[in-house]
Amino acid sequence: MYRGIAAAGVGRVVQTRTFGVYRWHLGQPPDDDNSPTLDGERRQGGAYRATKQLSEALAFSLSREFGVSTTAVRPAAIYGARDHNTMPSLRFLMRLPLLVLPRFSFPMVYAGDVANAVVGALANPASGGKAYITAGANTTI
Repeated sequence: MYRGIAAAGVGRVVQTRTFGVYRWHLGQPPDDDNSPTLDGERRQGGAYRATKQLSEALAFSLSREFGVSTTAVRPAAIYGARDHNTMPSLRFLMRLPLLVLPRFSFPMVYAGDVANAVVGALANPASGGKAYITAGANTTI
């Protein structure tokens, strides 16, 4: 893919991955963009999170090889129009008469803010080679 991108003269790529590449636990989300990430080679975090980490590492490697500037955007739980993942789960939990879970914080992000982050990363050459948490304030559940 990067060979074709470079051959087409495209100079910047934004890869949207997941906040899940970080080492974190419920109630203790990562502190910043430089927080430790999972080791995908060792399958830390399960198959989904490990493959996201591996594909991001590969993208950065290929971007260096082919001279394409790549930025990774790592959104937290995305909500917004046509959301089929986050909001249905929250609606279900809110309908329960009693929620027997400890109180915890989890970062969420509006879909439009993720789109703005991608546009911002494309517009700012200084973002190349970096990864950014894309999330709002922690939401206490």
